[in-house]
Amino acid sequence: NNLPDLILLDTLMPGMNGYQVYEQLKSNQQTADIPVIFISALDTTSERVKSLMKSGVDYITKPFEKAEILARIENQLSIRRLNKQLIEEKAKLQQEIRISQFIIKQHQIAEAEIIRSRDLLESVFNGSADAIFLVDDDTVLTVDCNRRAIELFEATSKDELLNIAGTTLQKEPFTNEEITAIVNELSLQGIWSRELEYFTKKGNLFWGSMAAKFIHVADRQMHLIRITDITEQKQQEKELRLIVEGTASVTGKTFMHTCVRYLAEVLQVRYASISESIDSTHTKVSILAFW
Repeated sequence: NNLPDLILLDTLMPGMNGYQVYEQLKSNQQTADIPVIFISALDTTSERVKSLMKSGVDYITKPFEKAEILARIENQLSIRRLNKQLIEEKAKLQQEIRISQFIIKQHQIAEAEIIRSRDLLESVFNGSADAIFLVDDDTVLTVDCNRRAIELFEATSKDELLNIAGTTLQKEPFTNEEITAIVNELSLQGIWSRELEYFTKKGNLFWGSMAAKFIHVADRQMHLIRITDITEQKQQEKELRLIVEGTASVTGKTFMHTCVRYLAEVLQVRYASISESIDSTHTKVSILAFW
């Protein structure tokens, strides 16, 4: 009776998996237009997920942050609202064209629709939570970027990011062989992604998850590049790795004491403890290790 506005869908679930749920949603006319965000571990992201991304499906990799999920949800809901508004505007325009009796007046309405469509697309483009670049297929130079790109790369204006090769922003630019492999994968799969380190215009480093795909703009083939800031995620992975490596060779009580010591170190705090609940109401705990 009341359909959801958006669905977060884990690819791995007991019984019916996420792909089967997605296929049933898309085969039902009532649910076919509901946006879906897949949740999948990066090392288990299959070719199936990549192929679904060609049709606009978004995905979040584990481990994820609450802020990232909220940003992606806001982004997808904004796109859906704008698309719905665009459809309504087009329907209204078509009705106006049908009742119009003067050619000079099919022209004024059409021009107004172009302006509205342009404004809507501009809102989607600049409202994205990720940095977005348009890259010319022939020159491989950036021809446009959104506001988030300017913020993420600490540029003073859009001009600093236009008419440049995107690889110049990378800590380690692609080799010619890598570029050839990327183009081949884009041609075969329709999408390409990788985690890279980038330099901002102020010389600061950050980690970004880059995804690229082919699109057509005014009969011209271009590359749509999306870059998501994953610096915090990479730092958490590093901290977790330090804890795992530091406790790999110890067991029993020694493990707990070693673990809490490394925990305090990676969190850069003076005090840390590991506790367990000891009553059914979870109001009392027993401290297992303290640093």
